[in-house]
Amino acid sequence: MCIRDRFYSRTQIVVIFSSFLTTLLLGGLYFYLNKKNLQSLLLMGILIGFSFNFHASLKPVTFIILTIIFISEVIRKKIKNILFLLLSIIISFGPRLWFTSISIFFHTSRVSNHLNFDLFYKYFYSLGVWFLTPTQSFFKNNSPLISPLFFVFVLVSLIFIIFYKKTNFWLLTIILLSFSIPFSNSAVTDGLNFDHRLAPLFPISAILIGLGVDTLTNLISHYKLKFFFFFLLFFLFTYQTFCFFSQRQADVNWDNPFTQVDYLSMHLIYLISSESQNFSHNLCVHTSPSNFDYFYLPHVNEQYQFFLPEFSAKFISSSQIDDHTLIVDDCQQKTTNKIYNYKCGSKFDFKCPVYYQNNLNIHY
Repeated sequence: MCIRDRFYSRTQIVVIFSSFLTTLLLGGLYFYLNKKNLQSLLLMGILIGFSFNFHASLKPVTFIILTIIFISEVIRKKIKNILFLLLSIIISFGPRLWFTSISIFFHTSRVSNHLNFDLFYKYFYSLGVWFLTPTQSFFKNNSPLISPLFFVFVLVSLIFIIFYKKTNFWLLTIILLSFSIPFSNSAVTDGLNFDHRLAPLFPISAILIGLGVDTLTNLISHYKLKFFFFFLLFFLFTYQTFCFFSQRQADVNWDNPFTQVDYLSMHLIYLISSESQNFSHNLCVHTSPSNFDYFYLPHVNEQYQFFLPEFSAKFISSSQIDDHTLIVDDCQQKTTNKIYNYKCGSKFDFKCPVYYQNNLNIHY
C-alpha cells in the first residue's frame, strides 16, 4: 500500500470508527434501557471506555450516553451499579488512562480561540449542515450531510418523537445528539462543518430517516399507494448511490495543486526508509518554489515525523529545480550521486497522479 494512503487512512479509519462506535453505543443504550440489568450495564461501560480511546468527535456521544445511564441508575438508587459502571469504563479504557492528558483526551488544541458573540451564528451555521450548509475538509463532495428531500423524513421523525414518543428516552437521546454534536464538533472548534468531525451524525441521520419513512408509511393505508411510495424511495436511494460513485473522480486529489508533490513526497519517504544507510540523519531537501509550501503544511510535517522519526528534514526552495524533482543532501551539499527515477504514465499506476506523464526524480 502506498505510504501516502497509509498515512491519510489514519483519519479515514478514525472517521469510520467514530460512526461505527456511535452505532454500537446507540444499540447498547437501547439494550440497556430495555433490560436495565447488570449485564447490559457492564456492556455499556466496556463500550464507553473503549470509545474513549478514539477521536474526540466521539466524546460528546459517549458523555451524553454515560450521563443518561448515570441518571437512570441514580433514579433507581443503584449505587453499586454506578461503581461497576465506572470500573468497567476504567478497565476498557486500558493503559491509555496512564498517559492521556486532558488536552489530548478532549483534543483541546482544536477548540476555537474566538468563542464570542459569533458562537450563536456558528451554531446555527453548523446545525444547517444537516441539509443546507456545506461541509469541508477531507471529503471530495462538500454537500450537506443529507439532501433537502431526505431531510423531510428527518423532520417527520423529529415531530413524531416530540409529540408521540416523548417518553422514549432512547429516541430523545438521538434528538439530543442531533442538536448537540453540531455544537461540540463544529461551532466551538477551529473549523466549521469539518466532515470527519461530524461522522457520528451519519448513523443518527440513518435512524431518523428510517423512522421518518416508517412514520409516513404507517399513514398510508392504501396498498398501491404504499407500494408506489416504497418504489419511489428505492429509486431515490439507488439514484443517489449511483451518482455518488459515477461522478467521483478516480483520484480524490485530482484537482489539488499539491497532488504532484504529494506523490513525490511519498516516494521520498519510501526511498529514505528503504535506503536509510545512504542518508544523513540531518537532511536538506531542495524543491521547486511551487512545491515548497507543501512541505510546511502541518499534516506533512507530521507525516515525516511518523514515518521517519530518526531523521530531521529541512526543506529549501530552489528556482533551478522543476516541480517533479527533489534533491536531497546532508545540508553540506554532499550527495551519493544516485538518482531515483520513477516512470509514470501507466493507466493503473497508483504511485503517480492520475493521467500524469512526467517522471518523478529524486537526486541523493
